[in-house]
Amino acid sequence: MQPAIERMRVAMLICAPAVLLSACADPLTRSDALWPHSGDAVAANKIAHIIDPWPAASRNTAFSTNGARVAESMVRYKTGKAAETVVAPPVLVTR
Repeated sequence: MQPAIERMRVAMLICAPAVLLSACADPLTRSDALWPHSGDAVAANKIAHIIDPWPAASRNTAFSTNGARVAESMVRYKTGKAAETVVAPPVLVTR
């Protein structure tokens, strides 16, 4: 009789996490659709008719930054040391 009780106890311990985690499921998101947003024709048409979703300014890769200054600030951040009083002037990169 003891092995049967022991097997029942093991089975209950195995099933307990599934039963407890099933309470975390969101009942409002249940649907028969394959995708949560399926059936939204307006959103699908908006996406289909966008020619270029990126703004024109995103093509500009000539940033006006100083690489040495950025690298120095990263080292200061990682080491936790205070900034020096002398800072290199920013360099404007042009093409």
